[in-house]
Amino acid sequence: MRKGKSRRSIHLSGALLCFATCAGLVSGCAEDTILPVDFVCGDGQLDGPETCDNDSEGCVDCQIAPGWECPDNECHSVCGDGIQVGDEECDSDDRTACDSACKQGTRTTGCDMTGYWITRQTDFSIDRVLNGLQTSTNWYAYKISQSGDAFTIDENLFCGIRVSGSVDVVLPEIGVKALMYRNAQDSTNTEQGARQGESVDEGGACRFSLERWYFLRGLDFDANPAFTPADFSTNAALSSLRVMPTPDMPDGAADTDGDGHLGMRWEVSGNASGVRHTVMRDWNEYGPDPEFPIAANEIEFTSYSRFDNEERIFETEGCPPIGCGVLEALSDPSQTHKGRVTFRYLGQSLDDPRVAAIIGSALHQDEAEDLATCARVRDALPHKDSKDLGVSK
Repeated sequence: MRKGKSRRSIHLSGALLCFATCAGLVSGCAEDTILPVDFVCGDGQLDGPETCDNDSEGCVDCQIAPGWECPDNECHSVCGDGIQVGDEECDSDDRTACDSACKQGTRTTGCDMTGYWITRQTDFSIDRVLNGLQTSTNWYAYKISQSGDAFTIDENLFCGIRVSGSVDVVLPEIGVKALMYRNAQDSTNTEQGARQGESVDEGGACRFSLERWYFLRGLDFDANPAFTPADFSTNAALSSLRVMPTPDMPDGAADTDGDGHLGMRWEVSGNASGVRHTVMRDWNEYGPDPEFPIAANEIEFTSYSRFDNEERIFETEGCPPIGCGVLEALSDPSQTHKGRVTFRYLGQSLDDPRVAAIIGSALHQDEAEDLATCARVRDALPHKDSKDLGVSK
């Protein structure tokens, strides 16, 4: 917010402006003269001691106001600094009333998980080429019901994957669309049934867990023998399952996203840019951990996440002149970094304003609307890299 316009002066030192008093073609100056240079607060240009110059509430007299930051002269509030400004509905660490997006909410069901939730699963891997730390995000939307201590996934969407670190890897929209209803965790999974978990009230603290679930990406879901356990509850190790296909022995690989290449398409940038097509299977499970306590009635909580994965590269596109090494860099789960999953409660019904802001309509009814819901899930719980999380190798 600029309070009118003011004209101020700063001074540049000698040598740069001494030409004003230099006579003829004599090199150098007989005398240095300091000339005033005007700048105007309110002209939209950053000059002199200004830290901002725009019409934002976060810019007062061309100085950044408390609770704001203005990179590239565009101001936005800083959620999490304890100062409520701008569009923030709250700015507090009290997760029973304020989520990490500085939006207010209320949950009165204690540890009962009934309702609509969105999640961001964050895991850590070590790449096999540069030995660097990779941070991955998987996004999901859930409708959950609970009876007693047990809860069930009634409806779910898979909403995408992003990885950052030595290279940045993104599953593009065609991949999200192809997998959004696959690997179903809800009642549409006719082989395994709906995924189950527990959320138990233990004196105002919640003991939370969600059973292991297996996922295929770029593999034939109807393969016989299958690439997943016949019964997920056996918690079978990936290494005990059917061997993954390879480019030389591709039986079981599938063009799941329909881009004309076997496997899933992944777009890579950073230390190397290009595209790779891979087949992958993985599992995840969530459980209690002292590092991640959960209080009753929290509208956002974080739990411990574990995973394992296997991946095979089938094809790469756009390898740099130095070769495909980094572009083909796969990774292994880190043995020293704890994964975590963030659950954010939206509400009990589609009419709840927090639900309606993310989930526009009943899930599984309209593919285009579900894709839009997934985009809002990713925006609401943005990817965080290891630096954002304060995690180092």
